[in-house]
Amino acid sequence: MKILRNRLPLGLVTFLVLFFALPTAKAQVGRVIAQKTFPSVVMLTMEGADGEGSYMGSGFFVREGIVATNFHVVKGSAKGFARVVGQKTEYEVAGIVGIDRERDLVLLSVPGVKAPPLPFGDSSRVAAGDEVYIAGNAEGLEGTFSQGIVSAIRQVGSRTLIQVTAPISRGSSGGPVLNSRGEVIGIAVATLKSGQNLNFAVPVSYLTSLLADLKPAEPLSAAAGRGQPRPVRRKPPQAATAPPKEDSKAGSHLQRCAQMTADARSLEANGELSPALVKYREAESECRAAESEGRGLVHRPISAL
Repeated sequence: MKILRNRLPLGLVTFLVLFFALPTAKAQVGRVIAQKTFPSVVMLTMEGADGEGSYMGSGFFVREGIVATNFHVVKGSAKGFARVVGQKTEYEVAGIVGIDRERDLVLLSVPGVKAPPLPFGDSSRVAAGDEVYIAGNAEGLEGTFSQGIVSAIRQVGSRTLIQVTAPISRGSSGGPVLNSRGEVIGIAVATLKSGQNLNFAVPVSYLTSLLADLKPAEPLSAAAGRGQPRPVRRKPPQAATAPPKEDSKAGSHLQRCAQMTADARSLEANGELSPALVKYREAESECRAAESEGRGLVHRPISAL
């Protein structure tokens, strides 16, 4: 006499195994990436002239003795120090060997450190939905590691930015943004405080171009300019073509659209990327309002935003 046993279909068994195993596998991937990344990540402490003022940021090794970070992290600094995450020894920044103010990138010479450079990925192949990780020192909390996805690829003025959901804060600037293979695909640069998980990174392709043209080390004060290590907001220029002065709602919206666009471009030119993004979004809203009030098609600064 045969005893019949209930058996689950092979396809269902496979599905259940994958369903329960996937979260664990993804967690293991994130852990491995963090362990491989942090030995190359540094905490940067920048000081102004005479030790006045300080600014903390993140960076990572891209070659032996060369650290990549954001220009706004070092702007106005006279002296700087780098410390590898998890280590106690501080190394003085010898100078700047590459700088791209427009894209908010800088390469620092930090000799004497034994740290592996991080591998680069292809930022041109990044797309919405890709999983990403960010390593840095958010709010001075050394060795912070966050996870998220790519939300979109944005065009902000002349720049391309990668929008991500992985959380960043002050101190995260200059930290590496990595793909699921642990390759750098961007550099954390800004966040929009007016929303949630609206964070941005500079594509690593810009850094590749900078590495191809290294210069002899210049002192921080000479290359980055003296003053406080924060961008100084200059008075925004007036719009090239003044909008018509009208009392109607449409005219008012149109004026604000033009002025906010000019303000955003001024902030962007001055290296204040996060405020520029906020202003561009405000300009977008005003331009749309002008259209809805009967002004017809209005040229908007960044339709993607």
